[in-house]
Amino acid sequence: MGTLTVTLGDTTVSATYTVDDPPPPPPSDSKIFVVGPCPLGKDLAAHADPMRVGEDGVYLADRCDAGNLHSYQRGEPPCGDVGEELDALADNQVDFSLPNMVGVKSSNPLGRLRWASRMFKPATGKADPIVVTEHGYGDDDPGIDGIPRDVQLVYYAQAVLEMFRIGTRRAYLFQLDDNSDGRYGMFTTTSTGFTPRESATSVRRIMSLLADSGSTAATFTPTPLTMDVSWPAGKRSRSMLFQKSDGSHWLCLWRPDSIWSRPRRTRITVPKVDVTITFPTAKTVSAIYDLSGEDPNRGTALGRKTSFTVPVGPSVTVLKITT
Repeated sequence: MGTLTVTLGDTTVSATYTVDDPPPPPPSDSKIFVVGPCPLGKDLAAHADPMRVGEDGVYLADRCDAGNLHSYQRGEPPCGDVGEELDALADNQVDFSLPNMVGVKSSNPLGRLRWASRMFKPATGKADPIVVTEHGYGDDDPGIDGIPRDVQLVYYAQAVLEMFRIGTRRAYLFQLDDNSDGRYGMFTTTSTGFTPRESATSVRRIMSLLADSGSTAATFTPTPLTMDVSWPAGKRSRSMLFQKSDGSHWLCLWRPDSIWSRPRRTRITVPKVDVTITFPTAKTVSAIYDLSGEDPNRGTALGRKTSFTVPVGPSVTVLKITT
């Protein structure tokens, strides 16, 4: 309660008033999330200085929770051309500043993500994660190295998994709706609303399959799954294993080869290969080939046994595995 006094000329009027204090907001454990500077899509070895601050050469990463990157593939597949050698190199690397990352040369933005994360190595000795603030493919336009939409259908699902595989904390796709020339939107604006393009469909399908809506999804402890995944010799491969709170495991398989020639602007045929998955005890497996549907129940039942052989190509194949 308080008193309000108003004076107008020789007249003064006073009145009391009451203010109802609203209840305090609920407690929160959230904190400020600081994202570091963005190396953009440039040659990182030549742009390391912005990652330091002060004459003492202290890493700016010591003041950040995550690094930042814009990763436009410009017609290249989502997998990096650094490959798994980077993990071995990073394990033995003493100085993680970019000029000293000898032998790591990648023209692919996602291929540089793990490399960039070493630059954001704080005083704790643990590399900070990366936030991808822009990622995407333009529509089939030579001026922006865009790709056809059927190629986007394959590459966007791969990109979601690749960014997760290399430890991306958050990712933002550019862009949701058509820009002025309609080259980057994941949705097309129509007179009645929005129509999803293949890029939006691809992301929705892989996210729908791997989403976990269980009540303990955020707290349950995953259990390991012993298996052997055997690819034909000499074939590049990607495999990622997830588990949901209901105990089911989800194995994602794909060939990370280019299906689009950037210089020639033509499609590249990458055939499927047979991949054999072997378990020590019998498992029940169903396959969702080429992300043909979001509903796992629409997958192809492969039976219950200890060994399964499935055809895998560039489109992501998802196996649901239950005991």
